[in-house]
Amino acid sequence: MTNLLIIDLETTGLDPKHHRPIELGAIFYSVKHHCTLHQLSTLFPVDQNPAQAVNHIAVDASFAALEQCETLIAVFKKWLVQADYVVAHNAAFDKQWFGQRFLPAISKPWLCTYEDFIWPENPRPTNLVATALNHGVGVSHAHRALTDCQLIAALFDRVEYHRPGQLEALVKQAIARSTEPRVYVIAEVSKKDKDLAKNRGFRWNQYIEHKWVKKLRQSDFEREQPNYPFKVTVQAIA
Repeated sequence: MTNLLIIDLETTGLDPKHHRPIELGAIFYSVKHHCTLHQLSTLFPVDQNPAQAVNHIAVDASFAALEQCETLIAVFKKWLVQADYVVAHNAAFDKQWFGQRFLPAISKPWLCTYEDFIWPENPRPTNLVATALNHGVGVSHAHRALTDCQLIAALFDRVEYHRPGQLEALVKQAIARSTEPRVYVIAEVSKKDKDLAKNRGFRWNQYIEHKWVKKLRQSDFEREQPNYPFKVTVQAIA
């Protein structure tokens, strides 16, 4: 049986060195039973929240949660022990916050629903709201931790509902993809042809030769390469 611990964080900014987690949402999901078993959400006290316009969490509210947040984190730690994988839509962002303040360090492997999962109704990876809408999952509001976790759980439910037996295959595929080596693919395009790269998911990277770059799994690169209308070079990721 595969148990997934779906998590999402709201933070006061984007840099863990200068900002703080302000909210944790978590859902303990059973792939075997195709459903959510448990869920929790808690705020963490912060002195300021520069991202309040995005997450709509007031500083006063964060302090009101102090009495219960340690109790809920104790529950979260028990779920971590029981989980086989931790799941997040932008795992690279979320994992960097764990091990500081109220959040425990995580040694379990991660699965990213943006990078590792190949969603049946998504022609390419999209943000969580777009992925949900593409699969017929309604979105009433976003940018709170638990609601984003619930969107991921609803996506799992919807895949299994429309394609019985498909959820296990989807998760197994994501597990296999999560361990694949990745490469930087560098588009050799002139300034006037930059949209050719941009339209295929390449992004300007000032740190890698000041070029249009895309990070891909080796297998994804091999599949995409014949369709590029420009030359590319490949740089392995250490």
